[in-house]
Amino acid sequence: MLHGVFALSLTCMAGYLDAVGYTHLAGLYVSFMSGNSTRLGLAIAEGDRKLLVPCAVVIIGFVAGAFIGSLIANAVSRFKLTAILATEIALLLSTIALSLDTASYAALLPICVAMGIQNAAHETIAGAELGKSFITGFLFNLGKALAHLAQGRGGAARALAYGASWSAFLLGVVVGSLALEHFGLTGALSGAAGVLLALAIGAASDQLAPPNPIADSRRRSISP
Repeated sequence: MLHGVFALSLTCMAGYLDAVGYTHLAGLYVSFMSGNSTRLGLAIAEGDRKLLVPCAVVIIGFVAGAFIGSLIANAVSRFKLTAILATEIALLLSTIALSLDTASYAALLPICVAMGIQNAAHETIAGAELGKSFITGFLFNLGKALAHLAQGRGGAARALAYGASWSAFLLGVVVGSLALEHFGLTGALSGAAGVLLALAIGAASDQLAPPNPIADSRRRSISP
């Protein structure tokens, strides 16, 4: 249960930061790379250099984050989640510092890297991979799980897990949009950093606990 809440919280944070980033990245996303890839293709077709460069840089930043996150996940075993979240927090703090100095979209690029890193921190709950920001994948897998359920092949827990992940992302977008409106960019990012810090402390506490072979047999952390 605890690991499910943790994974859903990460997905919620991805939605939150996407809402914040969308407003300050000229309609680009920090975690939804399918949308950014579409915008990149349109920019190439239309010869829109003003949009082409930000699109390409954001996507490269996300890929770089996935690269870094995978290296961290492979190098750190027991405290993998804590290390990944600590890196995310550092990137968020750098974004806050940069946003105080410049209004350029470049100030939010560390968040794109952070979202790539976050996808290295996820859990498999009831056979469903949670904690990522692949929302299209969540919806597809929700439909697939519902089809299995309709055929009497099980899948209720998996469908619930994927539905909860999509709902968590949507909730994050709503809360992120409201936070940005009421507290501004610095306040919204500071709130996100605070939540990630709480998750990092929780992850560290869980990872400091003695190993539980029974619990470990019921859940499996997936490294990219």
